[in-house]
Amino acid sequence: MSDTSTEPPRFLAEPFAVIAEIVLALEPELAPDAVRETITALAKLKSPHRRLAETLAGAPELLTSGRPEGPASVQKLIRALQTIGAKRVVLPRCAHCGKQHNLPHLDGDQRICAYCRMKKAAQGDPCEVCGRADYIAGRDHLGRARCADHPDTDRTRSTSSETTWPRSIPASPATKWPPPSGQPANDLNITASWPWLWSAIPGC
Repeated sequence: MSDTSTEPPRFLAEPFAVIAEIVLALEPELAPDAVRETITALAKLKSPHRRLAETLAGAPELLTSGRPEGPASVQKLIRALQTIGAKRVVLPRCAHCGKQHNLPHLDGDQRICAYCRMKKAAQGDPCEVCGRADYIAGRDHLGRARCADHPDTDRTRSTSSETTWPRSIPASPATKWPPPSGQPANDLNITASWPWLWSAIPGC
C-alpha cells in the first residue's frame, strides 16, 4: 500500500490539468486542445498556473459568478476563454463601480479597477484648491494635489530667500583689465578687486 500523505496537492502537481477540467466542466462545447493551449498561454511560469488552479479548485464559481475575487489570472483566463467561444464564463465586475474593467488592484480581498484605485487614493489627498477627491490630475510645484479644474499656474517658485543677482558686473575703479604686462591673470586679488561680489554671495 503506497503512502500518499507526502504527495503534493494536485493543483501543485498538475495545475494545467486541474484548470482544464474545471473549464471543460463549465464549457463542454469547447475543444480540449484549444482550452489547454489557452491555459498554457496565460503565463510563462508555472507558479501563476498553480495559484489559479488552487483558487478555482476551491471556488470554480468565480468563472461564472462575476465576483471580483481571486488572482488577476481569473479575469485573464475568462477573457482568453471568451476569445475561443466560451459562453458561460462571466467577467468579474469591479467591487467599487461594478464595471467589467480590468481589475489589477485589490481593496482587501476584492478586486477593483485602476480608476477606482485612484479615487480611493485621492480621498486622503484632495485638491488643494477645491477639496475635490474624485480625480486628482497632478500636483503643483509644492507637491500639493490639484484636480483638472485647478492646475498649478504658479511655476515661478520664487521665495523671499532667493538672492537677487546683478544683471551685469560693474567694473571696479581699482581693477585694471587686462592686467599689467608681466602680471598673470590668476595672480589678481579678486577679493580686493571686487569686494562687493563676495559680499553678495551667501556664506562669503
